[in-house]
Amino acid sequence: MREWGFDGGLGLAPPANGDARDAAQAVELVYALRKQLDVMSHQLMRLEHQDVTGTNSRVSAIRCEAAALRLDISAAYILIDRLHRRYLNS
Repeated sequence: MREWGFDGGLGLAPPANGDARDAAQAVELVYALRKQLDVMSHQLMRLEHQDVTGTNSRVSAIRCEAAALRLDISAAYILIDRLHRRYLNS
């Protein structure tokens, strides 16, 4: 199977030739991203339900972890959208 290249940002580097294998691989990647989105969303929900008042190091770590999860979730949605537009909306 072809390796997916990342162009340094959130964009996927398109394969040289578009065919059914590319679409099939995009479907698998979207499936894997959605599974990971589910995991990350549950982790974020768990963090958001913790008492994070105050300024100690534990609270700071929870806030940082939640912020990182939000960024990862956003990036996953962007990648899913790009995969759909590039390979699955034909």
